[in-house]
Amino acid sequence: MACCIVAYLCYDFNTGFDHIHKKASTVYRVSSWREFQHQKTKYGHVPMGLGNVVAQNINDIENVIRYSPGDGNFRINQDLVNIGIKFVDTAFFQTFTFNFIQGNGSLTDHNNLVISEGLARRFFGNEFALGKSIEQLLGSLYEANRVNNNILKMSGFLGIVTFILSVTSLFTLLSLNINRRMKEIGVRKVLGASMANLSWVLNKEFLRTLLVACVVGILLGEFLVDDLLSELWKYHQEVTLLTLSSSLVVQLTGSVLSIGYKVYTTTRLNPSDVLRDE
Repeated sequence: MACCIVAYLCYDFNTGFDHIHKKASTVYRVSSWREFQHQKTKYGHVPMGLGNVVAQNINDIENVIRYSPGDGNFRINQDLVNIGIKFVDTAFFQTFTFNFIQGNGSLTDHNNLVISEGLARRFFGNEFALGKSIEQLLGSLYEANRVNNNILKMSGFLGIVTFILSVTSLFTLLSLNINRRMKEIGVRKVLGASMANLSWVLNKEFLRTLLVACVVGILLGEFLVDDLLSELWKYHQEVTLLTLSSSLVVQLTGSVLSIGYKVYTTTRLNPSDVLRDE
């Protein structure tokens, strides 16, 4: 029974394979034979130049359609992908029947291409694809973009790790300083020191150090990053005031939150417990 089912499915596929094409009964596929050392081998393809020869010498043929599969490298937003593409003659959609969601499949302009619905969604989301441009990267340009993206990802990863380490180190130094001054903190609280006063006493030296580090980091970063970018890329975006200020804001925000959390938990301690432990 299983064999009968498989046989029926194969037969149904074979008989209905080209049923969507209105001109299927008049379409013929040309194959070729290769003879080598008295042995003949059949191939499902022919030399590309045979299409022009057939079109020029056989008058009864309406259209000659050459079909050549390949692949190409494309950019989708910031991602680089390899996609299979097919090269055909301009009369392809006049010979074979396909339904179009948009457009009519005209290939008279060699800059035009036809994409599937799935690929259109991949490139453009829910926007209409008709009239849009797709960027294809050739050879070394694709490799260069791939390397650039890897460098950007690595730089972003190192930046995040550096930020986490700097905030963690600052939190650790502040914790050690607070542990060393717990008795002083307890006495100040007993004498009525406010949370703002304690915060300033504990933070002032770290805030000064942080501000000096930010100024030095900005000055060095402006020159070092510009030199590094110049070494990696001939054309690159210049380091701007917005870039530097954004980095400064992110660093200060993380540092202030880290310091503020530790200081807040310290100032909430009961002074009697602090002095008793000391």
